[in-house]
Amino acid sequence: MNIKPFAYFSVLVLCLMFGVSTQAVEITNNLGHVYKNASIIRIEPDGLSIKHEGGIAKLFFSELPPDMQEKYGYDPAKATQYRQRAMQAQQQHHAQVRQASAPLQSQAFPVHLYDIIAVKDKSVKKISGISAYLTDMWGNVHLRPVAGGLYRIRFSVRNNTGEDMKIQVKYGDYIKEVFISANSRKEGEEISGLEKYSEIFIKAKGQEKAFTFTW
Repeated sequence: MNIKPFAYFSVLVLCLMFGVSTQAVEITNNLGHVYKNASIIRIEPDGLSIKHEGGIAKLFFSELPPDMQEKYGYDPAKATQYRQRAMQAQQQHHAQVRQASAPLQSQAFPVHLYDIIAVKDKSVKKISGISAYLTDMWGNVHLRPVAGGLYRIRFSVRNNTGEDMKIQVKYGDYIKEVFISANSRKEGEEISGLEKYSEIFIKAKGQEKAFTFTW
């Protein structure tokens, strides 16, 4: 008996029951940023994890329209509790990565990050011509959409190996996949998030390393 079709049908039913999107859609957050070809891969008390054209991102319910909050049962109190536990687990994981990556030399790790630039909210600095917030001469703050969140990081990456590779760049809850050809570099890559961190975590060829930067 071939159970593969039945297994697929069961997964599909579960996805529909819990509201997980099985097809790509466009999701627009409260900042006006559009996530194209987005599919929901996980529903959590504080938001939705999605896969989209730019990689994988966590969209917090606080940045989503009221109709989406209602559709997926947003409860601010439960979201806060869940977020606190998630942050603790994330901090523990990052501490382990920092400890493991401390002895690594740049030459030993498959890739190297450099020219890391951080732009935080209410900054007049620009990355690719887009600002998080702009403040005019009278002190009024004008919200401008950014690609994914309020804290935006630009960086360059160099492949130290003779092999083509795909790496994962993680900043908070945001994950971006970057393809780098052998012995080459990519400049002006960007990733952003809704919370402020001082590290980017890179996973390449089964290894993970923390790269620190300052705001």
